Amino acid sequence: MSCVFCRIVAGELPGTFVYRDERCAAFMDIKPVNPGHLLVVPLNHARHLADLDGAAAAHLMDVGHRMAGALRGSGLRCEGVNFFLADGEAAGQEVFHVHLHVLPRFQGDGFGLRFGPDYGERSRTELERSAGPIVRALAPRSEHSPGRYLIVEHFRHGDPVPVYRRFRAKGRLMPRGVEFVSSWITEDMTRCYQVVEAADRGALDEWMGRWADLVDFEVHLVLSSGQVQERLGPLETAES
Repeated sequence: MSCVFCRIVAGELPGTFVYRDERCAAFMDIKPVNPGHLLVVPLNHARHLADLDGAAAAHLMDVGHRMAGALRGSGLRCEGVNFFLADGEAAGQEVFHVHLHVLPRFQGDGFGLRFGPDYGERSRTELERSAGPIVRALAPRSEHSPGRYLIVEHFRHGDPVPVYRRFRAKGRLMPRGVEFVSSWITEDMTRCYQVVEAADRGALDEWMGRWADLVDFEVHLVLSSGQVQERLGPLETAES
């Protein structure tokens, strides 16, 4: 297990916790912007926000909301609160396990965000042009178009034997709603990559739970070539 946040929530590295439930935890940032700076993280590893389902993301925000209230009532200096979630390297993400910063703020604390050189009010035409692709991306999936996921399985202690022993005895243990597509394993036999389809992310989580004692998971939502063409088509038309 190489993820520092996974190791903290597993008790392998020290952490100063203020909250924990069955889905996420909140602990003190080791490099706080101000005293009371908290991190809220899901217990299950997810590199990016898109790797969380809606319920898990909503729960993360709910716990963040509770932490903000606790900061205001703690007696620590807290004249305001910022939420900050860096999703991706370009957004400033340094630890690739989703985490929500809950920052107590006060006048003159020296922390802030800097606007880029192109910051300014935009025309309605430009705003509408930017809104179009977002609206299309929000269109609901057909029930016949399940999500496709790349699952990276890190064998505990780098040992594939217990995993394959269970696989030979019980099969893939996939619940209804999860369909196997393909898989391959690295030459050093420490990781397995599987592509699966699932209409319900909850069923995918159920399947991973059946192997969680032997495997640490990374989950990436991926697109087929056809889906990529569907998304790029409108962009190509707009640019031609």
